[in-house]
Formats: sequence, C-alpha cells, structure tokens
Amino acid sequence: TRQLLQPKLPPRLEMKVDKGVLLSEALLLHDKWLEGKGIIRTNFAVVTWSNWDCQVMLESECKLKRIRKPLYFNRWINLRVPFHEVFGAVKCNLKEAVQLAGLVWEGRAHCGLDDAKNTAHLLAHLMHPSLPFIQCHLFQVDPSKELGVFCYCGAKSSKQMV
Repeated sequence: TRQLLQPKLPPRLEMKVDKGVLLSEALLLHDKWLEGKGIIRTNFAVVTWSNWDCQVMLESECKLKRIRKPLYFNRWINLRVPFHEVFGAVKCNLKEAVQLAGLVWEGRAHCGLDDAKNTAHLLAHLMHPSLPFIQCHLFQVDPSKELGVFCYCGAKSSKQMV
C-alpha cells in the first residue's frame, strides 16, 4: 500500500501555509482582480519565465483538483525567449537572468509573489526602448493541434519557440 507523507514544515512556514487559500479560491480572486483592473475582457497574456507554469503545472493541478482553469492561462509570454534574444542563449534561471540584466533580485527565489515581482521588473527592463524586444513571444495551447503550442499570432512553433 502506498501512502503520502505530510511534510513537517518549520513553524513560520506552517503559519504562512495555514493562512493561504485553495487554488480554486486563488483563481477566483485573480479573476476578480483582473476584472477590477478592467483587464479581464481585453486581449492580454500572462508572463512567465518558462512554459512550465502555464503549460504543465497549472494545467496538471487544475485537472487533478477538477478546477476549471481560466482560458487566459492558455496564452502566455515565455520571457526566456526575448531575454535570450537580448542577452544571448545563456542558460540561467530567473534569478540569474534578473542579475544578468543588471537588476537587483528582490525576495526569495521560487516564492510565487517574489518571482512574479522579479519577472515584472525583468519584463519592464526588456521592454525599454534601447533594447531590441521582439513582440512575438506569446504562446497559446491549442488542444486540437498535434503540436499543441502555437504563437498567439498564429505561427506554428518549433520546440515551443517562434
């Protein structure tokens, strides 16, 4: 018989986890936040450091928990692509990319809020007029297609990059 173990967390992390919300509630809160900002009915995209968050993790968690994933999570910008166009194909994680861009990393790596803030800072930096940011890095999942990932502009991707 296979059993899952409940991890033992340090007390300060237990308090943070206990104060957290379920994924279903977080997605509803996110929808309400987007609606309050007037974004929900516009053509927008989520920005991530890789395809993993939207294409793998959120997809599998929603299926596992039988939660409806908002359709806008099927469109995202993989910030690695324009980063590599500007800084070269250096292999690095988000924290290293922020530092390579000359920015100061804020917070703790892999903390969702800290990662989101640092991703936003990196995006703003890459969009500076002095840098050659290429606009077409928006991906969408198309379950009817064999490949499954297309650039939002309609171009077929190769290895999830256009």
